[in-house]
Order: sequence, then C-alpha cells, then structure tokens
Amino acid sequence: MKNGLMSGTGAAAALLCALCTPVAQAQSGIAVGLQSTMAATGPSVRYSLSEELSVQAVLGALGSTTNVAGRGLLYVRNTEALDLYYYGQVGFWRFSGGSISSDSGIGLGAGVGLDYDLQEAIDNILPLTLSVEAGIGYVAWDDYSGFDLVTLGLGLHYRLGDR
Repeated sequence: MKNGLMSGTGAAAALLCALCTPVAQAQSGIAVGLQSTMAATGPSVRYSLSEELSVQAVLGALGSTTNVAGRGLLYVRNTEALDLYYYGQVGFWRFSGGSISSDSGIGLGAGVGLDYDLQEAIDNILPLTLSVEAGIGYVAWDDYSGFDLVTLGLGLHYRLGDR
C-alpha cells in the first residue's frame, strides 16, 4: 500500500509538472505547489511582484484544521540558491473533528523563512523551490479563547518561468 501511494503521489507530481511546463515561458513569476503553514497544509500559488516582494494564496485543505490564507513575502537576502524572507499572513481557519465541536475564526501570522532553489543544487532537476519557515500565529476562534502558537512551515513549489 505504501509503495502504491508513493508511486501515485509521484505520478501526480509528474503530471502536474508536465501540464505546467508548456506555459512556463508565458507565466514568468508564478510558482505552484504545496504549503504547510499554521496547522494546515494544502495547495499554494505564489506570484512574484518583484525580486523583493511576492504574494501567496494557500488553501489548507488537508487535515482537521483547514484554512484559506493570503500571504505577503518580503525577500531580504537573495543568493543563487538560498533566499531569506519575512512573511505575514491573514486568513480564515476552521477546526472540525475529535471530541471538540467545530469552530472557526480569523487568523494572523508572521515569521521568517528560507527558500532553497533545488535546481541550483542538483543538475537536471525540475525548477523546484523548497521552503522552510518558523513564525508565530494567532486565531480568534468564535467559541474559544484565542489560539496562539509557534509555527513551523514547509513548502515545495514548481516555478513556471523565470525565478
């Protein structure tokens, strides 16, 4: 079962990359992938407004906590393979499942992250960027007192066009 799941995931990733590759030249500055942030994981789209500023939309649909969030990323140090950035995010979170009733609320987060360009490190690989981040977050739940936490995030994005 595990091998079937892994091969299915690999096939889905290969299909996504194959579908995205023909539009790569026309869609410079866009990256699509997965992002894990503030207790939710799901599809993500990033758009570079400039070398220093990007915006990101995340639909955290995988797990018992889901969210829809917008993020701003400010890049403060860029090298060939490694970029340092600060981020801020705002969104809507919903928790469901377990012995606690469902709840929802508006959330905020901020932190610091690193983007690592895998294409700079590995020859003949697709234009992938691995992101690792740490930050703080707060969700103002409707039925419970506020929920704040230290967050760790991880992302993997396929770049369409130029970096």
